[in-house]
Amino acid sequence: MQLSHKLCFALAALSIVQAAYYYPQLPDTMASHFDGAGVVNDWSSPVGFFAVVLLVVALNLFVFVALPHLIVAGRLRVNLPHRDYWLAPERREQTRARIAGFLGWFGVASLLLAVAVVQLVMDANLAQAPLSPVVCWLLLAYFVYVLVSLARLFWQFRKPAV
Repeated sequence: MQLSHKLCFALAALSIVQAAYYYPQLPDTMASHFDGAGVVNDWSSPVGFFAVVLLVVALNLFVFVALPHLIVAGRLRVNLPHRDYWLAPERREQTRARIAGFLGWFGVASLLLAVAVVQLVMDANLAQAPLSPVVCWLLLAYFVYVLVSLARLFWQFRKPAV
């Protein structure tokens, strides 16, 4: 199993531990949505909040761990630029492995963001304070990671110099 997939499962487990730890400490109605200034603008029950969190985690595991296995096994079709070149028999396995690696690390970044944001939401609820502005830096870092990762992926699958 790839390191990125192990980290995805570890972050998913951390998310479950996080939910189990904070659930009993929360009020019956908790702040679950914040505006750009970090001020609460929607509420939910802890059950509803953590149901959404665990659904997001499960969806991330499916997209970033299960689908890459299907890609590597050749059971899922991949649409690439210059497809004939990159999926030629002599390069097919390496190409699929690159895509699976990309998705695995994308999953790590996404789950790390989810765990961190949930932690900030828990901190805000327990302190009955606005959401920390750190969330903006986390989102910015994630956005930069996405841009750099996509640019790198497109660069890897650019038109080959034949």
